[in-house]
Amino acid sequence: MIFDNFQTFKSVQWTPKVAVIGAGPAGITIARKLAAKNIPVVILEAGGDSFSDESQAFYNGRTVGDPYFALDETRLRFLGGSSNHWAGWCRLLDEEDFRPKPWVADTGWPIRRKDLEPYIDEVREILQLEPFQPDAPISTDIRQVQLIKSNAVRFGTRFRDELAASEHIAVVLNAYVTSLDGDGQAIDALSLWSPDGQSDRLHADYVVVCTGGLENSRLLLWSNELSNGAAVPHAAALGRYWMEHPHFECGNAVLNDVSRFEIDQDGEAFFSPSWEAMQRKGILNFGIRLVEMPYGGVKALVANLACSAPSAAEWLSEGLGQRLNAPRNCIWPGNRRRWPATGCKSTGPCATHLACRASTFTGEKARLNTAR
Repeated sequence: MIFDNFQTFKSVQWTPKVAVIGAGPAGITIARKLAAKNIPVVILEAGGDSFSDESQAFYNGRTVGDPYFALDETRLRFLGGSSNHWAGWCRLLDEEDFRPKPWVADTGWPIRRKDLEPYIDEVREILQLEPFQPDAPISTDIRQVQLIKSNAVRFGTRFRDELAASEHIAVVLNAYVTSLDGDGQAIDALSLWSPDGQSDRLHADYVVVCTGGLENSRLLLWSNELSNGAAVPHAAALGRYWMEHPHFECGNAVLNDVSRFEIDQDGEAFFSPSWEAMQRKGILNFGIRLVEMPYGGVKALVANLACSAPSAAEWLSEGLGQRLNAPRNCIWPGNRRRWPATGCKSTGPCATHLACRASTFTGEKARLNTAR
């Protein structure tokens, strides 16, 4: 069942046992599992059936501290939640991610990777993923890892008909939960607000908060503020341990042997450190993304290298089968090589003109990659 607002839902006098806040991947998945056990569940979605500027504006906000994306761009407020802008990339958490790491305070989860493994096949079916492949060691320090690029599943689209036909699920759109009202022992009720200005309350035996990492914390912190800590009595970690995926462009690399790992259809490969390397160097887990550089970028890289390290550029251009022309003005002190002038007037590293032949390198297409 799908209702356009809370008043319409209320009029049918349907009593849920569980209230799920948020109709994104987590909320819809939990509701479907409960419904399979004939447990009546209501999903309260703050947004509508599709995107609207009015609903999305509720996600506007200001961040302080670390720079971050605009808050109304990182998540979506309508049926399906942020699955509506998911790119379809997916990777299993590593076993090392769950382990305590004595060199970094407050690391370690109360569960382990093995606790999740019984559910992996079901996750693959929901997200329509190909089978996961084991990591492939490259050295004692580095392993190649799999990052699946699937067709993104839009939960609101894929499961809408199932939700609408279900006798055990009621999806209520435009039902904004403003706070969880508790007494320090349990949640008594949910306070709701509708776009038409009406307020109401909902009672359920159990409440599941599935509004996303940012909104979960905001909603629970605000509920504690209103109830003097009665919504989440033990809240020492609530809103803490902010996690993001910082990205850094580390540089360029010339690889003359790519036979030791696989490059996907997009010209990319992904790597992570081994557990032994993390322990030895006192670091956390991270990912390395190698991106194959377009041919035009190869030319520019070799030309820039000619300005700062001519001997290396000559070696590289010979290996790639390039014919390099660099201006005299790019010759740095200590370099006595004479290059044909091309009209460039740069006095430092620059991208110069190149006359190119077929690019080959040890029998392979030249692969110059950007590590991120």
